[in-house]
Amino acid sequence: MEQRLIPYHLRKIWRAASEEPYWLHGECVCPCGCDRFRILVFADKRENGYPCTAQTEDGFALMIHGICESCGERYVLFDASRHGYDCSLYSAVPEDMLSPWLCPDCQADTFGIELFIQPEEDTPYDTEEEQSEAFGWIRMDLSCPGHTHTEWISLETM
Repeated sequence: MEQRLIPYHLRKIWRAASEEPYWLHGECVCPCGCDRFRILVFADKRENGYPCTAQTEDGFALMIHGICESCGERYVLFDASRHGYDCSLYSAVPEDMLSPWLCPDCQADTFGIELFIQPEEDTPYDTEEEQSEAFGWIRMDLSCPGHTHTEWISLETM
């Protein structure tokens, strides 16, 4: 896949993991070299404790940030009001409304992050940045020392 298809907001921390025919597959690695992040979310919870879109007064929202375990740099991993093909359908939420996410099995608070993103190459946008942010699906897997949380987030954004 081409570099231009990697969502603009993730390029600073994106490390390609493998070649997939229809997906971008990468891992989050801070420029400092650390690959472990504390996770902050604004979301409702599914039955398994994993996040899903939350209903707000203004509609629906889902926001996920990662904070590097080593240097403390904060990154927006996903904000449904800014990322994905149908981002205009979601509401923005203040960053101070995010809460830490802990592993429901062991209460770990730092995770490795693996991302799968389905780019939408044929959408008509003016800039490369807009094009890269208009992806059709995002899947995020988290791993702590004892567990892998496959499809922690799996969301169609169209």
